[in-house]
Amino acid sequence: MVTSPTYELAVADWDNGADPDVSAYWRSNATPPGGFNVSGLPADPFLDHALDSLATELDPQLRAEAAQRVDQRIAEAVPAVFLYAPMVSFAVTDAVHGVTVPSAGSPGARYSGVATWVRSP
Repeated sequence: MVTSPTYELAVADWDNGADPDVSAYWRSNATPPGGFNVSGLPADPFLDHALDSLATELDPQLRAEAAQRVDQRIAEAVPAVFLYAPMVSFAVTDAVHGVTVPSAGSPGARYSGVATWVRSP
C-alpha cells in the first residue's frame, strides 16, 4: 500500500513584484481558487484586516504600521517563518549606530531615519 507523504516543512518562493499583495496567500478566509490561506490557521479577522490595509493603504506610514500588524499576527501564531532575500543590499560602517531600516515603504524610506543615526568618533 502506498501512502501519501506528510510534511512538517515547506520552503516556497514567489515574486509578486516590487510591492506584492500577499493577502491571497495569507488571508485566513482565503480558499482556492481565489486564495490559499497557506498558514492553515482558523479565521482571524485582525490578520485579515491588517492584510487588507497593507494591500490598499497609500500612506507609507500607515502601510508600515499595517505590515507590522501582519508580522505580529503571524509571529504570534507561528504558522510560518519568513526568510527574506532583499533585492538591494544595505551596508553601514560599524562606526554608525542607531541605524534602522523600515520593513515596508518606498526605496527611499530606508533613509527616513538618517537624522537619528550617530557616528562614533
